[in-house]
Amino acid sequence: MLKIFYGPNIFARNLEVAKLKAEFTKKDGQYAVRTLSAEDLSVKKFLEDASNNGLFAKSELIIVRNGEDNLELISAALELPDSKFKSIVLLVSNLDKRTSQYKKISKSSGFTEFKNFSELELKKWISSVAKKLNLNLYSKTIQELLQRTESNQQEIWICLNQLALLGRQEIKLADLDIFLAPSSTQNAFNLLESALKGDSKKFQKTLKELQQFKEDPYRTIGLLCSQAHSLFTLTLGIQNSKTPSQVATENGLHPYVTSQQAKLVSSLNLTKQKLSKAVETLSWLDLSLKTVNKTEPWPMLDVALLKISML
Repeated sequence: MLKIFYGPNIFARNLEVAKLKAEFTKKDGQYAVRTLSAEDLSVKKFLEDASNNGLFAKSELIIVRNGEDNLELISAALELPDSKFKSIVLLVSNLDKRTSQYKKISKSSGFTEFKNFSELELKKWISSVAKKLNLNLYSKTIQELLQRTESNQQEIWICLNQLALLGRQEIKLADLDIFLAPSSTQNAFNLLESALKGDSKKFQKTLKELQQFKEDPYRTIGLLCSQAHSLFTLTLGIQNSKTPSQVATENGLHPYVTSQQAKLVSSLNLTKQKLSKAVETLSWLDLSLKTVNKTEPWPMLDVALLKISML
């Protein structure tokens, strides 16, 4: 039996793989599961492993990672006959949907796509996990959890399990500080949001905090450039009657992050002209610091954000 697990949601995919591994291990012991890497595996060796019976187990599960790195192996796997004693799971994280290989695997009966969750799906999933852990999280706490983890399901799952160790059901917003600091991406987003709102006191306070915590200024500037460019791309898409989810899919952006940016675009009524100037200001700063100007980056970033706040 061939299963093909495809898509960017690595956490959900790994959970499914873990279930299969547990199932085979319980039934036939530790030797019933093998994990191989497609990039180091010849088609000939793969076919031999897939055809031969296991030496120490009646049934066997073979997990092949990084399938996208060996397209010949994908084609060979699709031609394998079904076996009652051999199950193969081919993991494919990133494969262009326009290719013939994707079209072939998507038609396979064992094909499963693991998509990134939307904001609503993530919130439902968090509530579900919290309920199992006997935790009560208010909507503001869930929102902050999403922002601090950048919607990373693995990090969210770890944090929820850590919060369960506190030994109480009610989880407050401040409890997140015990296990999670605001992410670099979230800090950059907060800086840009404050600048676009014209709130210089707020972004200058954040800048001081970032310096106190020894945050890398060059990383912060790079993230700001990326955030501004994403906002500009989103604004263009919305003006062309596209939904945030469509823009995210077409440009490889995370759906939750894009939904948050869409709220900012809507609340501030941001225009492509304003965001274009913001992108230009931050890009000039980034290039200047990398090539010509050796001035301290934090004061220069402060000036750049002040310029954006006055647009």
